[in-house]
Amino acid sequence: IDVSMVTSRLGTFALIARAAGLKDCKNKGKLTPEFCASDIASMVGQLTMVAALLSDAASTCGGTIDHPAVCSSAVNTFIGGLSLLAGAAADVQKVCRASANIHGIGDWQTA
Repeated sequence: IDVSMVTSRLGTFALIARAAGLKDCKNKGKLTPEFCASDIASMVGQLTMVAALLSDAASTCGGTIDHPAVCSSAVNTFIGGLSLLAGAAADVQKVCRASANIHGIGDWQTA
């Protein structure tokens, strides 16, 4: 197992969770829902990728191939990838909304 990858993902999870708890998911009047959605999806993505790495370690480090661990790694990688993609999509939504507001378009979805 690449310990640095697990550590990095857990550290990223902690930073995102801190941002979500301190500002993105608390200030309902000031921020759009995309701020919180981005954080939540990214946190799920980070944790499932950690689970994938640990499952991969269980299958790789053993003397034989552990088929349930291989399956778990694949499923967690898939879910993690989808979650990180959802977080990225929410980030795009944030940027588009902010850009529309800066340029005076108003509600960019109807403009």
